[in-house]
Amino acid sequence: MRASSRAADLITAIALTLLSVVVVYSVLTDDARTWYAVTLLGEEQLCMALAVTIYVLADVETGIVLAAVTVASGALCSLLKEALALPRPPPESWRVVVSGYAFPSGHATVSAAFWSSLLIARRRRILTLFSALAIASVSYSRLALGVHYPRDVIAGVLTGASLAAISHLLQSRLGPRMQVTLLSLASIALGLAGSSLYGNVNSYKVVGAALPLLTYPYLRKHKHIIARAGLAARILALAASLTAAAVALKLSAVVSTAPAATGVAYFCAVVLALYTPLPLLSIVSSPLRRRF
Repeated sequence: MRASSRAADLITAIALTLLSVVVVYSVLTDDARTWYAVTLLGEEQLCMALAVTIYVLADVETGIVLAAVTVASGALCSLLKEALALPRPPPESWRVVVSGYAFPSGHATVSAAFWSSLLIARRRRILTLFSALAIASVSYSRLALGVHYPRDVIAGVLTGASLAAISHLLQSRLGPRMQVTLLSLASIALGLAGSSLYGNVNSYKVVGAALPLLTYPYLRKHKHIIARAGLAARILALAASLTAAAVALKLSAVVSTAPAATGVAYFCAVVLALYTPLPLLSIVSSPLRRRF
């Protein structure tokens, strides 16, 4: 356990160093491409991929909780955007192509929810530094790219951090099983509200992504399949699961761009991401396999 903690701290330290270099370079050069790279740390798909990575390589429970928090933050932000309908800055100030309303900033909301939740789950000093830098740099990148006002990113950080605190409260009072269930049900409710009231495509996405998370009790029951596998096998299983999820999203975009079809695509992608490792690692860890 100590060895794994030291390895996690080392990886975090490397990530912190790289992010610091990128942020400093971005500030000095004000290059839109590097600011866009920084803003990806608040992208829902990247946060979901990181949650799946933690689910396979580190801890099943933490990974699923992070996935649930990410989906919930996206659902809440999408509904708030449509309900408040506050405009973005003038298009001539944009340095990247964006769409939709401004308030609150989705990237700031998701980054604050994800990185705060990870920090709560793994309270390490080096992770505190990385999480704070990630949230701050993602938030500032939205201003540097000219697609948000300060009010948008401030509201996003407060919304995401509040959601992370509520999620932790649910876990401490009700346990992780109810925590994930309630977050998933809330995401589905918010998504259905957004899709029915406003026809928001992102609302369809979060409903599709949240539904597989309701199977968390089954995943938790079979987490020993992942835990007993070797690191190399888990890395291969992770690569297979993320590839399968990416292919599902890519194929769905080719077949149909209808909002409902997008929701189905995200449902399939999350199912593949969560369930692909189980049969693969079960085969690798089987007694017959180990004998040879």
